[in-house]
Amino acid sequence: MADAPPGAYLGQAIAQALIAAMERQKIGTRELARMTGTGVKHPTILTARNGEGLPSAHTVLLLEIALKVPLYPAGLYTDLVRGQET
Repeated sequence: MADAPPGAYLGQAIAQALIAAMERQKIGTRELARMTGTGVKHPTILTARNGEGLPSAHTVLLLEIALKVPLYPAGLYTDLVRGQET
């Protein structure tokens, strides 16, 4: 896993979790934006969903609250450390 910066793995993990949650709940980016109130605009959700940037902790929190599911990859630290040891 050492071939990319840790933030790249974080962005991809959040994107994968976001896509999975949106597909399970059958909602699109505009609907999710509405669910966050005025907190997150749909272009920001698209960027996070596409893994094109690292969303702020606040954005991730608002998305988690709206979706009622965790998006932040709790085990990523362990995966990255193990990857450095090999």
